[in-house]
Amino acid sequence: MIEPIQSEAGIRVPPADYLRAAQCIVQKVRHAFVLDEVRTRATPNRPFWQRIIGGLNPRHVVLAKALSGGLVPAAAVLMSDDIYERFIASLGRSIIHT
Repeated sequence: MIEPIQSEAGIRVPPADYLRAAQCIVQKVRHAFVLDEVRTRATPNRPFWQRIIGGLNPRHVVLAKALSGGLVPAAAVLMSDDIYERFIASLGRSIIHT
């Protein structure tokens, strides 16, 4: 899990090839490449989304504050189809709280 744009100690945008290299390393050891985009504003016209379209293929993307502008608690997890199918298949064995 990686935060694509580090924001806790100031806005730090990684070099253009950093996330792609991180994804390659993670995929070589057969782990999920997960982007944590909770803090920064991930809107469709932002560089974050352009990086995903530009060749990154995360298994999960975690979104939160950008969904409501930080005004109300809102979050979402975007996931690849294979992860979604496994998640749905496991619901019968899960405790779900809504």
